[in-house]
Amino acid sequence: MKRIFDRVIKNKNGCWEWQGALRSGYGAIKIEGKTKAIHRLSWELNYGEIPKGLLVCHKCDNPKCINPGHLFLGTHNDNAKDAYNKNRVVVPVGNRFKKGHYPSNGTVPIEKALLVKNDVDNRGNKTLKEISIMHNVKYQFVRDISCKRILCNY
Repeated sequence: MKRIFDRVIKNKNGCWEWQGALRSGYGAIKIEGKTKAIHRLSWELNYGEIPKGLLVCHKCDNPKCINPGHLFLGTHNDNAKDAYNKNRVVVPVGNRFKKGHYPSNGTVPIEKALLVKNDVDNRGNKTLKEISIMHNVKYQFVRDISCKRILCNY
């Protein structure tokens, strides 16, 4: 417990923010040679085992938060609905776009998306990660363009 709380800052908003290692934006800690998500560990320490198939979700939408009062159990669908209800998703739950379609409510303007697409198509030795950093967009967005999951040719 000391090892955990030595790496936590309690914010005014109630979040207990992890200051240690991160994995995909979520706090991570190594225990007995295995990396464990710290918010999941927080849940287990406070409430017990996490049932198979459930996620530990954040009411506060802060992936670094380990405050057990800010956590709840849910399915992937519950988590997606929570994100949609808080306007944190580009595509409404249940809506599917055809491959190559660019969502009209996308967070990246189409002009910028076209620049990213051009750099992806002509990247040479550049990695997708480098392109995402260069354009200040999420890696997954660049990857979706690369895999042609989004963005039609305009």
